Amino acid sequence: ESITFNLLNGSIEARNTGNTVTNFISTSGNSYLNGGNVGIGTTGPIAKLHLVSDDTTASAIKTLVLGGGTSTNGNGQYIQFSSSSNDNLGSRIGGTRVGTGASSDLRFSTTSGTSVVTERMRINNDGTVGIGPNALDTAGGDMLHVDGTLRVGPYFSTNDRDFIKLIPSGTDTKIYSPNERFHIENPDGNIIITPSSSGGVGIGTTTPFSKLQVGSNTFTGANGMFANSRVG
Repeated sequence: ESITFNLLNGSIEARNTGNTVTNFISTSGNSYLNGGNVGIGTTGPIAKLHLVSDDTTASAIKTLVLGGGTSTNGNGQYIQFSSSSNDNLGSRIGGTRVGTGASSDLRFSTTSGTSVVTERMRINNDGTVGIGPNALDTAGGDMLHVDGTLRVGPYFSTNDRDFIKLIPSGTDTKIYSPNERFHIENPDGNIIITPSSSGGVGIGTTTPFSKLQVGSNTFTGANGMFANSRVG
């Protein structure tokens, strides 16, 4: 093993017992460490790069800064998670300058099956969140804008029924749930509206027996509207 200081080109190199350069530090070109994990602020790194701050007084510690001093709108820095031998592909998280001031947004991208890196979600500089290709720039002025079908609920299997979907469909928007117990409640837990699996709608009842039933009194007769109390 040996360490060589080259004053002519401003470099330091370390060689193993096989005389192979494992670590190289240069003042004018690429540098690399290839001898294990690297720790900054720790003597026991447990990853290729392990950063630890010794500041125990601050509530939030600035541990890593990625910066390039860009002054161009749309430019910024990103972290690449390579998923193949092509280091240009994979998932990315990037910070991008917005406008001419200090504003910035946070962008999340993935690589598709066609090997194209595409932005999927953006947290805009005003705090709004856009998901989908037509919801990234402004999130429509809403705190959350989803371009596509929105599913709320778990997914355990193809037979799972405990969810609702908000589905854009041309000139219509659909609210869909395969669970016949889908209903709308008030803050006290009282049921306000219950669509039934047979096509009826109940207001104040979970078992509407007509196309529209207001109240919970029982009634038998032709389909229509039934109310047991004054409405309005």
